[in-house]
Amino acid sequence: MNTHKQIHQIAANDRKLDRVLDLVPAPLFMDTNHLQRRQQQRAISTDMIKIAVVYGQKRHDNRGGVIYMLGDRMLNNTPYAHFIDCMRGLCVVCKADSYSAFTAFWRYTSRRL
Repeated sequence: MNTHKQIHQIAANDRKLDRVLDLVPAPLFMDTNHLQRRQQQRAISTDMIKIAVVYGQKRHDNRGGVIYMLGDRMLNNTPYAHFIDCMRGLCVVCKADSYSAFTAFWRYTSRRL
């Protein structure tokens, strides 16, 4: 079975992801579909973004946003422990006051956080 389908099936039963049910893409300046394009280019599903927001390490950036980053330690004792290699280094940039995602990317230099 496809990895994205397996992650989707597990995420459908994960009650912790219900709090980010209202995750919406935030328009980046004049580019209203920036997040959707980056997701498609980088093979990042919406479920993976929700997992990063709930289980990821939260860091504040210097522009007033929040970066959620997934590492090995964050996923160890979760239902997604089987997918550590697939989701290691996933970063999601959101607004500081809500779950509005600007962009998502992979940070390949982050190993075993």
